[in-house]
Amino acid sequence: MSLKTNFASFFAKLTRRTLRLLGREGTFYSGEAALLIDKNYIDNVNKPNNIICITGTNGKTTTNNMISDLLDILGKTYISNRLGSNTISGIASMLSQSPFSEKKTAEFAIVEQDELWMRHYNNQLKPNSLTVTNLFQDSFDRNSNVDYVFRRINEAINDDMKLILNASDSISAYLGSDRNKRAYFTIRPLNGEKECIDSKIQDMIYCPNCDDLLTWKFKRYHHIGEYLCENCGFKNPPAQYIVTDIDKDNNLLYILDHDLAYSLPLVSSSIENSYNQIAAYATLREYGFSAEELIAAFENIEVVSSRLNTIQIGPKKVITMVSKGINPVATSRSFFNISNAIGKKTVIYLPDYGQDDLPNANQSWMYNTDMKYAQDIDLVIFYGKFGYPLKTTALLDGVDRSKLIIVDDLEQIKDYIDPNSEETIYILKDIDDYAQSLTDKTKLYIKEIVEA
Repeated sequence: MSLKTNFASFFAKLTRRTLRLLGREGTFYSGEAALLIDKNYIDNVNKPNNIICITGTNGKTTTNNMISDLLDILGKTYISNRLGSNTISGIASMLSQSPFSEKKTAEFAIVEQDELWMRHYNNQLKPNSLTVTNLFQDSFDRNSNVDYVFRRINEAINDDMKLILNASDSISAYLGSDRNKRAYFTIRPLNGEKECIDSKIQDMIYCPNCDDLLTWKFKRYHHIGEYLCENCGFKNPPAQYIVTDIDKDNNLLYILDHDLAYSLPLVSSSIENSYNQIAAYATLREYGFSAEELIAAFENIEVVSSRLNTIQIGPKKVITMVSKGINPVATSRSFFNISNAIGKKTVIYLPDYGQDDLPNANQSWMYNTDMKYAQDIDLVIFYGKFGYPLKTTALLDGVDRSKLIIVDDLEQIKDYIDPNSEETIYILKDIDDYAQSLTDKTKLYIKEIVEA
């Protein structure tokens, strides 16, 4: 590295250490410091030989962290932006974690990438592979147009990059060009699995090749499933890594890996996290790790508690789930999964996304959310100002008004929860620290209700 790049790395490390002394993570500003000194820092800094990138609308942070945890267990050295800072400054900050000496550079870089930012730095980063979890509607202010996001990701893909793609996703499965090497993962229709065919969100109705109407052999949700164009033959690409069954009782994920059958320890029983798990497995298999190595490593993996956590408070099971903010698909899936759970169910939804500084943020995504699934939930308690449009959406979707409550103060939930009833309380929250603070307060109030 040049003297300028070395100094940029040193300044970035110093910035990060200073921020941590002040109680901050320093995932962003240390990269800003490096780029201030060397604008081509990402290109010039010493990088690992194996650069694994992960992107997608939902699940990229979970998949990124799962791959990082597996490498930890497998005894490999790596750097990663696992805290989720995935713009150009976050990538520069992650790379500044590498030692100055090229001989000591980590073996792997595990890089979560923002779908729109990656095209600005991939020519400097030079990834070996890109794993794409899925592509869905997201924030209406930024990337609700899936075709637009698809094109932006394609701009970041060069011919030398191996693509590891979701064969169930009728959109992201076709990223890249014929020159890219590919591997695919998927989940077959499971025994007793319910199709989700009546969502408001329909981003793949017509064949992208001939504009004929697509036929869905099995629609898991939105545009995820098994599809066919009967006019031109457009269909799911063949997958090498296939989930054939999810055994929730024995916590096993049954898979086919190039037609060989294995069972993985199940990290999480939701279908969404099973996609993340098979994506992580497929990615590391493509880097030469054996199935046996990964099966053993998965024994020690779990979804981080900030994203999925279960505790018992008296007669109540309290499950905290991330429901990604400003994202109609993530919220729809959360309510769908809860609606299919057994037993009495109460949802406390904390959709106050800390956006007081964004008063003009587009709220249209809420009206695109499938709130009809709340009809099969005993009670939904919305907190804060964003609860009002979500309640309106639920009413428009035909949900009984008696099931929907809005509270402006979290302490008011005490008026709506029976301290003695056995039930599961689901707390849906966003991914930021503000949402975690609201969640901690909510758990405290539930504890006070039960112990009163």
